[in-house]
Amino acid sequence: MHGSEGEVGVVTLLSTLTGSSLKILGQLPAGGRLQLLDDTRSATAQRESPGYLKLELIDPEPNRIYRLHVLFHSDEQNPLCFAICPQPWIE
Repeated sequence: MHGSEGEVGVVTLLSTLTGSSLKILGQLPAGGRLQLLDDTRSATAQRESPGYLKLELIDPEPNRIYRLHVLFHSDEQNPLCFAICPQPWIE
């Protein structure tokens, strides 16, 4: 841990929707996992040390809200929670 109690570091997330694939790239400052969930399915990626994680969800439903949870292996941390809602590309 760095700095104040409970502080882990900077989390970087990037989400992209390409064709029929929703991809999440995360950089974690400590070991942990990413979980992408909706009411019917989930995807998880994890690592034991700091670094990059990649998740992919095939055929995400447009306009559906997916929950992205960032969890660290330390029991002292509450998960970070985000909502991702893929939007169809309109030209």
